Amino acid sequence: MNDIIEFDPEVEKIEDRLINFFSKLPMFSVIDSYFVRIFGYFLSRKSLTQEYLRDLTGFSTGKISQEINNFLEMKFNGIA
Repeated sequence: MNDIIEFDPEVEKIEDRLINFFSKLPMFSVIDSYFVRIFGYFLSRKSLTQEYLRDLTGFSTGKISQEINNFLEMKFNGIA
């Protein structure tokens, strides 16, 4: 298991609220919830790997890879 950098519990609450906020935006309402969750972590974490995302989200490595490819296809590569 990867060593996840633990945030202060209050910061983790803010991170969760950020992800929930994005999931309710009209531009994200038609996008897969996996995508939105990973997007939120890209915004709130300094450095991410597939293993780190797997530990944070519980998603499979294959699903994470698929969603990162979706980012790249949608030109989100400036974030990653």
